[in-house]
Amino acid sequence: MNITNSQANYAEFFHHIEEERWWLASQPIVDLKEDTVMASELLLRVGKEDSPLDNSLLFPKITLDHRFLEVSFKIWNLIDKIIETKKEVFSDRTFINICPQDIKDRELVSFVKKVNKKFLSNEKRIVLELSEQFSEQDILDSKDKLSDLINSGIELALDDYGLGILNLDFIQQAKVSYLKFDKSICVDGFKENNNLIKETLLFCNRNNIISLAEGVESDDQRDFLLSAGFKLAQGFLFGKPKKLITL
Repeated sequence: MNITNSQANYAEFFHHIEEERWWLASQPIVDLKEDTVMASELLLRVGKEDSPLDNSLLFPKITLDHRFLEVSFKIWNLIDKIIETKKEVFSDRTFINICPQDIKDRELVSFVKKVNKKFLSNEKRIVLELSEQFSEQDILDSKDKLSDLINSGIELALDDYGLGILNLDFIQQAKVSYLKFDKSICVDGFKENNNLIKETLLFCNRNNIISLAEGVESDDQRDFLLSAGFKLAQGFLFGKPKKLITL
């Protein structure tokens, strides 16, 4: 039987996870107008520290593998451990990606709420990023759980806008606080998507949703996004992901 590249990549990924060769990295998110760090995003890194696996070959499809739920539990357990012992490594707001499979698991949702209580007790907030894997139906199916998370003090962000859900009315119904624009439309393809971006930024302003541009790598890009009306930004210009301090 032939093994596809994806199968080989997945096998390597889960092997590293089993061997505990993984860590969390943190990347800053800045306020464009104030030029200050206001949050950070936690990013999973797997493999050797000097040569981790290429996430672009794995995500988001690997989250559909039933084994990934165990990875999610490992991530949240580490977050729980760090907030209890080294809370200072977390920004005021910490963005953490979550996939549809995670939201469907009651035990994981319950654990996320438990961890969030510790963040709130330390005057910090969790922002759950709904990945591009989420369809409108996934959000509808998870409506009660997402509302419960919001009521517990967690904020929601829709990740990779431009690759997934585009329906602005539906985004409003989903009660997200942040809309993260994928680099492919807000940086690489700004001119081609100019009307879409203008319309979406107006929508964000009307509905108190904070716009965030991903993939910013140059001063010119930063200045252009600020003039266009983006509130926050993330990218190598402001800092590459760095390993989070762990025990």
